[in-house]
Amino acid sequence: MPKRKPKQLEFNNIEGFGPLCKCGCGQYVTWHRDGRWNTFIKNHNQRKYHTWVFDDNAPLCACGCGNPVIRMKQPPYSWNTYIHNHHRATESFVEDRWREAPLCACGCGQQVTRKFLNRGWRKYVSEEHRLNDPAYHELLSERNFKMWETPGFRENHSEKMWNYWSDLVNRMEASTRTKKRYEDNPLLRLKQSIVTLANWARPEYRKAISKSRLESWQNPVYVARVRKGRKGAYKLSPNYLEQDFDQATSDELVFVGDSGLWYELKNGKSKNPDFKVKDVDKIVELWGTYWHRDQDPDEMIALYAEIGIECMVIWEHDWKEKRESILEQVNIFIGKEEK
Repeated sequence: MPKRKPKQLEFNNIEGFGPLCKCGCGQYVTWHRDGRWNTFIKNHNQRKYHTWVFDDNAPLCACGCGNPVIRMKQPPYSWNTYIHNHHRATESFVEDRWREAPLCACGCGQQVTRKFLNRGWRKYVSEEHRLNDPAYHELLSERNFKMWETPGFRENHSEKMWNYWSDLVNRMEASTRTKKRYEDNPLLRLKQSIVTLANWARPEYRKAISKSRLESWQNPVYVARVRKGRKGAYKLSPNYLEQDFDQATSDELVFVGDSGLWYELKNGKSKNPDFKVKDVDKIVELWGTYWHRDQDPDEMIALYAEIGIECMVIWEHDWKEKRESILEQVNIFIGKEEK
């Protein structure tokens, strides 16, 4: 329903024509749009029904209009400095509102806008300008480092994340939300890539991440959680290649690639082999052609030999192309057949 237009009278603003305000201020009221005279001037009803907000000793409005102010509605009930909205008539308010805006902190040369009406100025023109400012990333990194150095923060955060991501429902919901975000905003992935590349381009960031990872792997609680997650929570193994190999080989070979067995190598790293021969210090590594394409089997065999473990490495493509030949070599390795 459209709004009804206020009824206009020729004597609406003629001083002395209408009745006086009921608060006793001596000023004339205006005509109401409903076709009647107003009872009070705006906000003067408080002076009539709340004697504590107005008295004869009230100070005058600081804008210079000559009218008295009322008390605050909340404790300490002191006198207001201005009548409602009269501060807008002061020169200091007008100069502050319309003075020249500062420039964006990223150095682009553009002027920023206010956060809200009569509030402070924004520091950046937009979110894109903030992400393009190197000083912002330095400040953010400094804050993150201080936060992670706080005693107990790292342990509490790790425990919360572990409990959250161990729940399959949470992982599925997070995956759905992330997929929807990328579909709704095609530039989101590009922006995240730019920020990530900018962080990894800084040597101090890479050193900090490397230090953090090394400290984590030296923590027995963290190592146990990772091994538990690989073994049960995510169901990563055995994969199809390992299942096929396990079914085709002898029962003397036991699959331990689900974090069932770990060896501490001389180079300081831990290794979880794929298969182990029962009651013998012999293991079999089944290497995928893609994932291990840059690795040398001889180096792995030598690392195991340093701790007294005999190792055999089988490539995925060899298993698929020369299955019978590989089975004979495996039987000889585990001692089931003579050479």
